[in-house]
Amino acid sequence: MNSRPEHDHALPTATATIDIKGMHCASCVLNVERALNKVPGASAASVNLVTQQAHVAISSDVAPAALIKAIEDAGYQATVPPSHLPEHDHMEHQGTADAAWISGLRRKFWVALIFSSIVMVISLLMLLPDFQSLKSNTTNYLLLLLTLPVIFYSGLEFYRSAWRAARHLTTNMDTLIAVGTLTAFLYSAVVTIAPGRTGPHIAQVYFDSAAMIITLLLLGRWLEARAKERTGDAIRGLLDLSPKSAIRISEDGHEENILVSELNVGDLFVAKPGQTIATDGVVVFGESSVDQSMMTGESAPVSKDVGDFVFGATRVTSGLLRIKATKIGQETALAAIVRSVREAQGGKPAIQRLADKVSAVFVPIVLGIGVTTLVGWFLLRPDLGIQFAIMNAVAVLVIACPCALGLATPTAILVGSGKAAQLGILFRNVEALEKLSTLRTIVFDKTGTLTNGLISVIDRFAVGSHSTDEVLTIAAALEKGSDHPIAMAIVREAEQIQLPAISKFQNKAGMGATAEINGQSAAIGNVRLMSELNVTVPAQLQEWLDQRNAEAKGVAIVSLDGIAIGALSFADTLREDAGQVIGQLRTRGVEAVMITGDNLSVATEISRKLDIVKFFADALPTDKERIVRDLRTERGAIAMIGDGINDSPALAVADVGIAMFTGADVAKDTADITLMSNHLQSVLTAIDLSSATMRTIKQNLFFAFFYNVIGIPVAAGLLIPWFGIQLDPMFAAAAMALSSISVVTNSLRLKKFHA
Repeated sequence: MNSRPEHDHALPTATATIDIKGMHCASCVLNVERALNKVPGASAASVNLVTQQAHVAISSDVAPAALIKAIEDAGYQATVPPSHLPEHDHMEHQGTADAAWISGLRRKFWVALIFSSIVMVISLLMLLPDFQSLKSNTTNYLLLLLTLPVIFYSGLEFYRSAWRAARHLTTNMDTLIAVGTLTAFLYSAVVTIAPGRTGPHIAQVYFDSAAMIITLLLLGRWLEARAKERTGDAIRGLLDLSPKSAIRISEDGHEENILVSELNVGDLFVAKPGQTIATDGVVVFGESSVDQSMMTGESAPVSKDVGDFVFGATRVTSGLLRIKATKIGQETALAAIVRSVREAQGGKPAIQRLADKVSAVFVPIVLGIGVTTLVGWFLLRPDLGIQFAIMNAVAVLVIACPCALGLATPTAILVGSGKAAQLGILFRNVEALEKLSTLRTIVFDKTGTLTNGLISVIDRFAVGSHSTDEVLTIAAALEKGSDHPIAMAIVREAEQIQLPAISKFQNKAGMGATAEINGQSAAIGNVRLMSELNVTVPAQLQEWLDQRNAEAKGVAIVSLDGIAIGALSFADTLREDAGQVIGQLRTRGVEAVMITGDNLSVATEISRKLDIVKFFADALPTDKERIVRDLRTERGAIAMIGDGINDSPALAVADVGIAMFTGADVAKDTADITLMSNHLQSVLTAIDLSSATMRTIKQNLFFAFFYNVIGIPVAAGLLIPWFGIQLDPMFAAAAMALSSISVVTNSLRLKKFHA
């Protein structure tokens, strides 16, 4: 008894990517996936018709050569994309290969067009009364010779593909084309070489049909390939932004021009007005505005100052920046975007898997209908001749080719996810793109999502003769140098103020700080510190403090020589667009739910301002996960939006996890969608784009199915008894090619989507 190879039991440890040539329909995709999944140690093969790539989960002992052999044995060409190339160079490499493929299609089309046009002209002349002398076996021999280059040069790939599929007991779109055109050609060749004459009559030949079918199909395939090229424009546009060179600052302070690939983490480089930033980094000197619209979708340039993060491939519009490189190469945000978009484009939504199942049985069914048409007409109407039955059968085979069915979903996904990347929305998987448009509940984290995640001074109060500027000055002098969020907020608020010197500084952990300023004892802190220092709080100030406490705002009291002279209040401010986004979600029929780790009074205040009905306060990370699970049970599929480490468990269990780019890396790694901009408006854009993409897919699938449902009966001749309408195989070929082009063109409309 033979045992299975040991590596069959190895768990997948990596994902292999294979470039494929020669796939034309959903049946081709299924054939390749089946072949790859049969390779020991390989599983979960996903093949994309538009990108012409396969992604396969493999164990460590599976060689790429085994995957390539499986694909080639299935009848297709396969290569491993060069892994050493940068993303931009790989795209150029792939573009060169695609251009060569398209060039070959164009050359074969023109050869077919020249010869088939001559065949068509002669065939049409033979039908005219004044050219009856052309109707001879000699003319048929001429037509046979003129058709040979069309069949065995221009159309050779159709027959090779069909033969390879037949060897593996499978079928594809080329099976239908090959059977249909060869039937017409071989019948015509037989009656030409061995003419069965009855009196002076010459048997009808169909070289014109065979030649024109190949020509029209090549034209459709050529135009389709050119249209599919445009579906990757968004990613190419992003990659084209990446600069080739950078101005690095050497250790001795000199500027030197180098290739971007020579930059290392920690290097300092310069970005001047009008230049593109070489790589991701942090500004260490200068102030400028940066156009980062292609990365985040923000229409207006964003101000950048010391300490601010900048994206590589974005453009400096004014002012010089000196930047410290923090990420390079494949670690940059741009590379992450391209990688994630490719992964999303390689996946399959549930609606595509349904189409694949239909395609798996579609071609054999069509072959059966073709045979039934041939036999049926020959038996029911023998008076019309075998030629009539053959032409109807050929029309069925040609018009039923499932090209449009295979292109319906991947073209829309490719364009939709690429457009999302342009708008600053990063879909990491195609399921998120599919589900987002159907969700009716979105759960928001508060801090850093609905709010800016940054404590700010929002109000000042002074008592008696003291001014609010004096209160702020004393507070900033005491808090300067502290890394506490409230201390940093005070210092930011007072950055334009000249601060006095302090002495005898003491930090009071959990309460505040004390020091001497100009010989006076000063303090800043909470009520507990003031009580410990026996500070007197005037009634007017106490009333103000009580009001701020009721509004769930944090406060810090400032005192001089044992008397409180004023106070500052703090809050994490709402994002400017938070209220608008919540309101627009409501108009779309989507309810917003808020979860926060803050106390009930803070949560109540925020929910009141945003008109959020359902919210949860005092939630730990495990609580957030549990709440999301409970909401899923109660309401069905939901989305979760967060930015922090504590949000990652909830993001993982949500049907669609959405992370803010400014958030923690673990949140972004866990989420299905990352919003590259710092605006919640991107949530609405993502929902609308998801809806537009799914609408386009449904339109494409409806058109593809409707086309075949209507086209096959007409081609089979069901309208002949009532209306005398017979579909010529040439028109069937033109209609089939047109259906594929229409599907791709419809998907390209997503490029015009506006937020």
